[in-house]
Amino acid sequence: MHREREGKVALVIGNSGYKQSPLTNPKHDASDMADMLKQLGFEVQLGLDLTRKAMRRKVRKFGKRLETAKVGLFYYAGHGVQVKGHNYLIPLNVDIMNEDEVIDEGVDADSILRKLETAGSDINIIILDACRNNPFVRKWAP
Repeated sequence: MHREREGKVALVIGNSGYKQSPLTNPKHDASDMADMLKQLGFEVQLGLDLTRKAMRRKVRKFGKRLETAKVGLFYYAGHGVQVKGHNYLIPLNVDIMNEDEVIDEGVDADSILRKLETAGSDINIIILDACRNNPFVRKWAP
């Protein structure tokens, strides 16, 4: 018997407390977004200043909750980087010195898309409030 999906769930993450390049706004933006989503009837998981392991745990829990939800929303504010066409969200306490390390230390935004797709919610929304510039791109001298 097929159960009707109901409810709106959101995972909101704001990472500000980076050691090398701290940001002022993401924690505040994420908290504001979480409050607004709650007012709109979303069940919200909020994560602030998360390590890679904590981010992955939150994503896993979000994916489980999505299995019965009608609407899923993911919001991320913090550092991001694009490497070879893939977007990565940068957790706290990572050690990235070269481009090839981003894949191991970052959280691939595609992993969020896969959770949304696997859950099969009727509506899925992703909001990434992060720059995606790659600080590791080779610069060629003229």
